Parts: sequence; structure tokens; C-alpha cells
Amino acid sequence: MTKARKKLGDEIVENYAVYNHDPFQNTVRVGRTPAGVELSFNRELMSCDLKIGIGCVTPHVHVGFGGGAKIILPGVAGIETINQFHNQLHRDRARTGLGNFANNIMRAECDAAGDAAGLNFKVDCLLNRRGEITHLYAGPFRATHAAGAAEGKDHYGIPHSTGYDVAVCNAYAKATESAIALILALTLLKPGQGVAVLISEAPEGQVPHYVMRAWGSDYGGHHYSPRPKGLPRMMMKKLIVMAPYPDRSSLDLICHVEDAVIVKTWPEVLALIEKEFPEGAKVAVVQDGTMMHMHPPVR
Repeated sequence: MTKARKKLGDEIVENYAVYNHDPFQNTVRVGRTPAGVELSFNRELMSCDLKIGIGCVTPHVHVGFGGGAKIILPGVAGIETINQFHNQLHRDRARTGLGNFANNIMRAECDAAGDAAGLNFKVDCLLNRRGEITHLYAGPFRATHAAGAAEGKDHYGIPHSTGYDVAVCNAYAKATESAIALILALTLLKPGQGVAVLISEAPEGQVPHYVMRAWGSDYGGHHYSPRPKGLPRMMMKKLIVMAPYPDRSSLDLICHVEDAVIVKTWPEVLALIEKEFPEGAKVAVVQDGTMMHMHPPVR
């Protein structure tokens, strides 16, 4: 309940019942999406007459922009629904991805789930790089999501750029999902030649994603596949991870842990970069790679 107090405040916790969602039990079947995903949602939620969601709109690697009815799917869905939802990634990769909002397959699934669950009202916001609210939208979930994404394209967007020797990518807003920040690094760097630096300061560790992450030495969730040694070298010259609180399983979404150079301090990072590029380097600095997206190149 400590985290609930931090997030909601003492008054809410002391005067209202606060429950966490358990995707493995106590869910209720409510039908299917048009694409065939079987929908089951939190039993307590489905027993309520009024359903209000509170969230934020930021670029998302799958649904284009988070927010809207994503708080329903996968937010309060059962684990098998969550697995089937992520299966939609394989239908058409061109219709998913950071900032890809207008014709996104997975966003359509979220919207269908919002209707099925009866999400009555949504509060969505945009954030700055200090985690502060800059824009606030309230109303029907499709409207708040669309307004947030329309503004978010410029709010979170950066001009297209590439050809850098080094890309320093900070992970702040979603430090517990810091691998997201490397998506921009791969676009910014010279193919196969650059050095990516991931700043990952998360004392609580990386989020235990039930579908995507490892749950053992060589196995994991429904969409997890072990990362073979040598994978980063196919995409970049070196991966440096600055993590003051490192652990042996934190990189399972990115690579085999032995493929990254893990250090705890910024001076160690600088020493490694200077060794790789003694004559100087062209460097890109990504202020928060977990909530930014790159605009397509101008044609």
C-alpha cells in the first residue's frame, strides 16, 4: 500500500478501497474484438456502474501512442486476452510502432475493448521531460486519445536525423522499461558502426512484463525469445549501459547480458567513449528516449 499512498495520496487510501489488478484470476468474459481477441476483464471493474480511466498519452512502441482505452486492454485484462492482444503485432508490422497512430491495428483492438468494457469517461494528459502535466483532456476515451495523439506528434516528436557515431539515450519517464530508449538509438547511429549509451537508473528494476520478458534461464512469456550472444554487434559497434543498480536479468529484452558493457557512473561511460573515438565523435543526445519519437524523413 506504500506505492498506493505515493501515487494516490493518504486521503484516497484511507477513505476508499484500492485494489490492484490480477490478470491470472477473477476475470469475466465479455466477448471478442472484431479481430477475434477473446476479451476478459477484471471482475471488480465489470461490476461497477461507472468506469473512469486516468492515464497519459506518450509514444508507444506498439499502439503508436499510449492512453485512451489501453488502460482497459491490456490494462485490466486477463492474461490470455493480453497474450492474444500481443499476437496482433504479427498481422501487419507496418501498422504498429512509435507514433504510428492513425491506422494502428493494436489501437483498434484497444478501442473495441473500451467499448466492450463500458469505459464511460477518460482523463488523459501529456507530460514534459520532468514528468509534469502540460496538456489535459477529459471526456469519451476515443476523443481524449485522438486529441492527445494529435498534439503529441509535435510535443514528443524530433526531426529525422541519422549518421551519428554515438547516441546517448536517457530513460527517465519509463526507467523501468528503459529498453524502449534504444529504438531511437538504432535510427540515429551509423548502421553497425555506432556506440549506443543507455542511461537506465531504476532502483526498482525493470518491469516484469508477463508476455515479453524472461521468467527463467532460457524461457519466458508468450512472446519472449532468448537473445543469442552477439545480437547487438549486428546493429551497433558497442552497447554501453549506465545502470547504478544493475542486475543480471535487466537486459533480457535487448540482448544477452554479456554483450553489453555495464557501468555504474558517467565518468566510466566517458572513458569508454573516448577510448572508442580518440579523435572525437558525432554525438546525439536523446533527452528521454522512452517518450520521444522521430518524425519520418522529409521527402
